[in-house]
Amino acid sequence: MCASPSRQTDPARWAWLLLASRVLALLAAQALIVAGLTWSGTAEPLWSSAAWWPVAATIANLAGLALLGWRLRAEGVSYRALLAPQTGSRRHGGAAAFGLLPVLVVAGVVPSMWIGTMLWGDPATGQSLLRGPLPGWAALVALLLFPITTAAVELPTYAGYVLPRLRTAGVPAIAAIAVVGLALGIQHGALPFLPASKFFLWRTLMFVPLGVSLVGAVAWRPRLLPWFVAMHLALVGWWGYQLWRAAG
Repeated sequence: MCASPSRQTDPARWAWLLLASRVLALLAAQALIVAGLTWSGTAEPLWSSAAWWPVAATIANLAGLALLGWRLRAEGVSYRALLAPQTGSRRHGGAAAFGLLPVLVVAGVVPSMWIGTMLWGDPATGQSLLRGPLPGWAALVALLLFPITTAAVELPTYAGYVLPRLRTAGVPAIAAIAVVGLALGIQHGALPFLPASKFFLWRTLMFVPLGVSLVGAVAWRPRLLPWFVAMHLALVGWWGYQLWRAAG
């Protein structure tokens, strides 16, 4: 049975909406935190909210998971099917993922250091703005919920849901990879958002090479997606652990 025209066009339209939803959700989550800090009498609540970025990310991730799950149910697709390798074997997918790991490390680390050095003269300056005191419960969120929810929603949304639907809608492969990869990188400009041009440029640009590399790799070999999600979980888990330790 053929799907109706409306059902055929819905996934493409929702792909564009989900592409924008991450930035909007991150900004909304940070606004909630700023409001809470303002209510508690915290000095400079917007700047103080920067240290709360794992909590803001967790709130946005939960909203993103709900939206992604709703869209998948509407299309009759399971979350497990979204992550399942679509071609080849799991073993070969793992070999390819680990083979690409050095390239991904370079794409993720070098731009951050180079852009940080260009902007401030010290690549550690931007990282220092992401750290700050957190209460115990927020540190636990950073340790536990932040890594799990980020891995569960970020790459599955961008590379698992949006990318193939843009391709199905007729967007050329290179254009789809560029748009989705750029969006994946640029979302970090809102994680957290601070009214400082250098910080915004650093956060926005540092992840673009990694975002394009990840999306391009999944477009090339869809079976890489679950392996990249697992690697993402490990990386964000390390970040969460560092933040939890810093909180004492």
